[in-house]
Amino acid sequence: MPEKFYDKVEEGSIILKKGTNFSFCKGGVLVNGEEQLLKTHLVILATGFRGDKKLKDIFVSPTFKDHMAGSPNTTVPLYRLVNFF
Repeated sequence: MPEKFYDKVEEGSIILKKGTNFSFCKGGVLVNGEEQLLKTHLVILATGFRGDKKLKDIFVSPTFKDHMAGSPNTTVPLYRLVNFF
């Protein structure tokens, strides 16, 4: 976890949103059809299990699907935290 992550969430410089749909706009992103634009510099899509398939299925256009999915050789596995108790 990055240093002071939760402090940054609390102060609002990191915004966590759970959503089923989103739209990118010139100045940011709209989540779940909200009218309030989130002004962002970076958007991270945390999709969970089978994230590559979920990202690909977001798009209707075959061109975007192909660009989003890439090839199996270019897939980068993201860090997953596993705790054993």
